[in-house]
Amino acid sequence: MPANGSITVVGKEFKFIPSAIRVKQGQHVSIVFESEGALSHKLTIRPAGSA
Repeated sequence: MPANGSITVVGKEFKFIPSAIRVKQGQHVSIVFESEGALSHKLTIRPAGSA
């Protein structure tokens, strides 16, 4: 994963690829979401320290 840059997340039926993204606190990244499935998708980004 790049120190600073772009990460692509692909949504398919009942899964995301990659299934998790971890970045260091203060690291700047852009997330590009691509939907390749027929269903709607919801991408949630949780703040640092949450379960």
